Amino acid sequence: MPKTHFPLEAYVGFQNKLGPHMPLRKTERFKLKAQVQKAILAKKRARKLKDAVTASSIIGGTKYRKAYKNYLLSYDARLAAIIAVNNSKRVSDRYSLNECFESAERHKNGFPAVNVAKVRRKPRSKPNTYRFIWDFQLRTAAHQKLLADCIKPLTESMQTDWLCSEQGVPKAIAKLVNLLENGCEWCAELDISEFYPSIRQKSLLPKLPLSKKVVEEVAYAANTQARSLDGAPLIGTCLSSARRGLPQGARSSTAIANWIMSQLQINLPDGVHLIVYADNLFLIASNRQKVEIEAKSLVEAVASLPGGPYKLKSPMFSSAADSIHLLGHTVVREGLSVRDYPNMANIQEYCTRIESGLVRATKLLKHADLSSCEKNRTLGVAELSGLRAYATSWRKSFRDCCFSGPIDLSDPANEIEFLLKLYGISEQEIKQCHNGKVRLSSHPSRSGS
Repeated sequence: MPKTHFPLEAYVGFQNKLGPHMPLRKTERFKLKAQVQKAILAKKRARKLKDAVTASSIIGGTKYRKAYKNYLLSYDARLAAIIAVNNSKRVSDRYSLNECFESAERHKNGFPAVNVAKVRRKPRSKPNTYRFIWDFQLRTAAHQKLLADCIKPLTESMQTDWLCSEQGVPKAIAKLVNLLENGCEWCAELDISEFYPSIRQKSLLPKLPLSKKVVEEVAYAANTQARSLDGAPLIGTCLSSARRGLPQGARSSTAIANWIMSQLQINLPDGVHLIVYADNLFLIASNRQKVEIEAKSLVEAVASLPGGPYKLKSPMFSSAADSIHLLGHTVVREGLSVRDYPNMANIQEYCTRIESGLVRATKLLKHADLSSCEKNRTLGVAELSGLRAYATSWRKSFRDCCFSGPIDLSDPANEIEFLLKLYGISEQEIKQCHNGKVRLSSHPSRSGS
């Protein structure tokens, strides 16, 4: 395959300011410089509109409605959101910058009309029950991101120090460990039953300061056709189950769920602490009696949250002496120290993700060696770079981990370094790929490998 070269200055600027690993088609190289400049300006203008939404969210009323509508209908904001969503995809699934422009242009006058989303079934712990996860197309996901940007300031304005959903799991775990190190011992875990499917549009609309059209078309994806992974339309029970409540997998659903939880009204006594992550609530105190009493008071508070009613599952009580299981972590008191380990499900997920990524990377790098294909080598290096970053991040998430030692043959991530040496991939090449400065000669998602 002949190599395609293009203006290096424009390419590097584009990568640094718009995100790494954006593919480039051979026919698009002459448009690149102008499109890069246009996209950078669009991101700056979108940022101003987003700041206006954040500022007006404190005031509320007409000013907020005007600001969020301007943001949602802005071409600049839409283009910036499409580029951001595109950059969050795997390298091999990303679209070119030109295709991002085409997608933004296609919906100048509002939201996408009819769209298609793939829906997969994820088994629950209870036999023969499933969670339906939606995978939306680029333009729909971009509009959901814009809506999430409008809702997040409403959540932040509540100033709830117990809500850790936006800060991530490490923040919630760090808070739990800190509480245990300072005298707390008991934890009550309460989970909202069928949380996302229970969020009803009619109950949500009067509380959430957004228009009915925005909630219907973007948040609830009313105009989106649900299809299975093989492309067949969902029908019958599967369709009705997937359509219940907010679609899981949408960026806007997470933002709305966090806003709902921020509305929780509860007055905790001294010595009792609350951690909320998504639809999981954890009460922490020095003795079991305190958490049992407050767990009962949470039932009524959760039931009255916007969009409900909701129902809490029966609380599960545990002590640090026996181990507390929280968000994929096992936290246990060992002597005077508090240890934080990954649970078995977390370890299995980590191993599966690393192993499947190694298979993809090996296939790409072998194909690149056989055919001297620069594109496949780039994708293989990008895969290994992402896997190494994921493994490093995963290990750092745990204070005490079975894979934390310098050498552990049971850790599948050790294979990453072996492949890097086997295929002669230097640290400089990894760094360039991570920073998004590796040239691609054509659209990587069209690769036949």
